Amino acid sequence: GLHHDLREECARSLAELGYLYHPVGGVVPLMEQYRFDQVIKALLATKRGLPPDRPVHLFGAGHPMFFPLAVLAGADFFDSASYAKFAKQGRILTPWGSQHINELKGEPPWSSVWDRYTLREVREMPEGERTRILALHNLEVSLREMREIRRAIREESIWEYVEMKVRAHPALLSAYRALLGEPETLMPYENSSRRRALFYTGPETLRRPSVRLFRERLRRLGRLGRGAIAVPHGPMPLSKFLPMPEGFPEVMPYSVTPLGPIPVVVEDCYPASQSLFPWPPDRTSAREVEEGIKALVELYGGNAEIADEYEGGEWDLDRLNEEKARAIAVFQFGKEAAEALLDGDLRVVYSRSTGKLRNVYVDGEHVLSLRAADGLYTLKLAGGRRLHRATDPPRFRVIVNEESAPFNAEGRNVFAPFVVDADPGIRPGDEVLVVDEGDNLLAVGRALLSGREMLHFRRGMAVNVKDHVSPRTTKGGR
Repeated sequence: GLHHDLREECARSLAELGYLYHPVGGVVPLMEQYRFDQVIKALLATKRGLPPDRPVHLFGAGHPMFFPLAVLAGADFFDSASYAKFAKQGRILTPWGSQHINELKGEPPWSSVWDRYTLREVREMPEGERTRILALHNLEVSLREMREIRRAIREESIWEYVEMKVRAHPALLSAYRALLGEPETLMPYENSSRRRALFYTGPETLRRPSVRLFRERLRRLGRLGRGAIAVPHGPMPLSKFLPMPEGFPEVMPYSVTPLGPIPVVVEDCYPASQSLFPWPPDRTSAREVEEGIKALVELYGGNAEIADEYEGGEWDLDRLNEEKARAIAVFQFGKEAAEALLDGDLRVVYSRSTGKLRNVYVDGEHVLSLRAADGLYTLKLAGGRRLHRATDPPRFRVIVNEESAPFNAEGRNVFAPFVVDADPGIRPGDEVLVVDEGDNLLAVGRALLSGREMLHFRRGMAVNVKDHVSPRTTKGGR
């Protein structure tokens, strides 16, 4: 039904009963009417009412073209007789829709059925045999779609895959827009970065959680220096293609892209330089750039210059990377945490061949390393100690029980069953502090789950430990 508030309330009640598996029904009429947006809203309402570790079974959604979007909305299992119903009607399922066999002009490429039979042979079969053959085709198409979805999830390209698929039908695109219209449900579980580039496939791309997160972090930076140079649709990374302006860093150059106004000091942070947009820009991209320029002018008042190019000299890599070290820390951890991390005598190490920032030392201690893949920091133990001293629990923390603590202090990864509390603001991919129940620092690492997921999952790794307080025991030790 359409009463999504009741679905959410029902899900909360069922969650309290301790069931391990939760079905979502009542969507068949919606599927038959192609009201996919309402199915997505039903899924999201259910997910809001359930703990994040509970699998969701979507009944009656058997069309492969809907699977990717449903998975993105939180469905884990599907159950439907559509493959047989379509076959009985003489229709085949395709990755993009359905088609009657009398409309086909050749053998479909989506299943092995057509390696054994010609289209003419299938058309001339007795009804029962034809139905069986078409049902086998429909099942194979459904299973192949599931494999494609799993591949896209593993390769971290599920958003691009969904955006490609939803353009097969206007109702799917409407449903995708409905999904993007509920960011509060999606954002807590959004990865801080991804291994793959962000591909712009249309206006909806700019409403993805990853873009929202990037823009939130850009706002942390505030005003940088006394003036700005805004380069509309500027190249990325900006420092590779444009010179250092006179007066840098008090005069800060920005590449204004559809993602927002990106200062040169965070040009390497995902997805600033890990995104691809078509040229010339479409109307939405052009409008976003215009809005970015307006935002810069408002931020800097009369001290913002708009220019396609500007005069300057060769980049001073020492100065550039020192400014990057500070700005990326604010972008990733927030202003107060960044000040704690970098308070002291700052020294940066960068690649002599590429000029890219690599490591950050403060008062002689190695506090941060920059990942080349996404331009974000990996927290070192010395940095973890600084962050730990400067913040109160549970900020940045994953708290483990006494059984797990000694092993994590020796560098073992943190597993979800041993987590007793966690900062609810932790996202997958965030750098975190691993502490015991007395708030003693044990290790630092990268979260693989959100803070909420860590508290509910009963299996799986929660934190990939990168640095730790105790040396590992020798072989034969604990």
